Amino acid sequence: MNREGTTRIRIATLVIIFAIAIRASYQQDSNVSSVDADGKWEYFSKCYDEIGCVRTDSNWYDEKFRPVNLKPVDRRIIKTDFVFIKLNRTKDASLKFGVVTPDVKSIKGSGFIKNEILYILIHDFTSNGYTGWIKHISEILLARKYVNVVSIDWRHGAEPPYDQAVANARVVALEIINLIKVLREHLSLDLEKVHIIGHGVGAHIAGYVGSVFGKIKKISGLDPNGPRFEGMPDMVRLDPSDAQYVEVLHTDAFRSISQGSTYAFGHSDFFLNNAKEQPGCAEKDSKNILTLKRDSVGEGTIVPGCSHKRSFKYFIEALEERECTFLGIQCENYEKFSKGKCATCGSKCKTFGGVTYHDPEPASYFLNTGIQYPYCMYPYRLTVHVGKKGKSQHYNGRFDLLLVDVASLVASSSMPESGEFEAGVKNTFIFYAKEPELGFIREARIKWISDKKKFCLFNCQQPIHVDKVVVSSLKRDPKQEKESVLCPKGNLTEIETGDYHIFYPC
Repeated sequence: MNREGTTRIRIATLVIIFAIAIRASYQQDSNVSSVDADGKWEYFSKCYDEIGCVRTDSNWYDEKFRPVNLKPVDRRIIKTDFVFIKLNRTKDASLKFGVVTPDVKSIKGSGFIKNEILYILIHDFTSNGYTGWIKHISEILLARKYVNVVSIDWRHGAEPPYDQAVANARVVALEIINLIKVLREHLSLDLEKVHIIGHGVGAHIAGYVGSVFGKIKKISGLDPNGPRFEGMPDMVRLDPSDAQYVEVLHTDAFRSISQGSTYAFGHSDFFLNNAKEQPGCAEKDSKNILTLKRDSVGEGTIVPGCSHKRSFKYFIEALEERECTFLGIQCENYEKFSKGKCATCGSKCKTFGGVTYHDPEPASYFLNTGIQYPYCMYPYRLTVHVGKKGKSQHYNGRFDLLLVDVASLVASSSMPESGEFEAGVKNTFIFYAKEPELGFIREARIKWISDKKKFCLFNCQQPIHVDKVVVSSLKRDPKQEKESVLCPKGNLTEIETGDYHIFYPC
């Protein structure tokens, strides 16, 4: 072979080697896809400059819960902004917004306060970093003390379709992780002073961030989304290991197109009104987020329904530190809670919002709310002593209550659903009443509403004999509970259905 032919072979060989190197480099840093032997899941890896990579393996796939995993779009399309929020303390206490980049000069120029608490607020699918709940929470936090508040605006990555937004959420998490690393390295950020608050998909983004650091003080998940997250391994969703304390509010998990979930994602999972349709919400126009297309949502429209949005409304009210606290009662499930099987408080009760619990054991907490602001209601324990004077030993129905305390404060309430009351035993249940909170009760008007017997023509509704009622306020500190024991006037114990009976201290 002549010299020219040899040169051509060498050049061709170098080209092949160079092409293989380029291909290997591309596979390492860009999109790589492969399918397992059964074709059940697709693996891919996509890297984003200095912030890291998104990798997906079989843990991210489930035939039922997560059959779809899209690749995230480029970070330049998502365009995650860090919006530092400050309070204008010299004029009208209005909010000031400034977008910064994750570098020391930009962050210092934002007015970042070293050694103070950092609140990171993360919005939901179809929302943005300037939405109402973020502004409201910022006003409360900034007015109270000197803190740092940053809103993560990932609106361009949060647009439909939902599965694409779910994929983009992992890139948003990488952006936040990079910001925290800069703050730790150059401004001595203490993870003990980091509190992340996320709504919907934003709650799971908070989980991704927390999983990297582990020692973040607190994550508040406001109705974390269920679709594509519930039933999945910890790495895919928010879970208790993502922070020292993870509290979760559940408000929207009552039908197939609900955005929330009944799955427990945190240390303390609060199920408000059993995460059913929230009082005052009429979910007539809710959309199935899994089927939304980009052109099906108008500009500026936020998809979440009323019940899903109630989570941040309850959270905001809790941060306002009103006298009424959202007191969750620990119980195995809502059925036992509603039947009074979990009617004690103390350490079995918790609140959410500004409170952080240390070394918590994962548990579920239940509570009910009002129909409008203020949503918080006071819980009371009512024990009804049913006498054996009637023919029946079991009564089915519910009670309506009108209570007057020694200061003439009045509260009314009714059992949300019928229950079974047995003669000769203590029948206990929890009821809720609006403000004001009552002290010792001096008068109770109790109305009995009996369930109608099936296949009955005459005397179909039972009267009930009530010998005594005991009303107690519920508190985390049992020493603060006020107990009132009341008896019927003249020992007239029989209450006909639909009638009120008056009880006085005895």
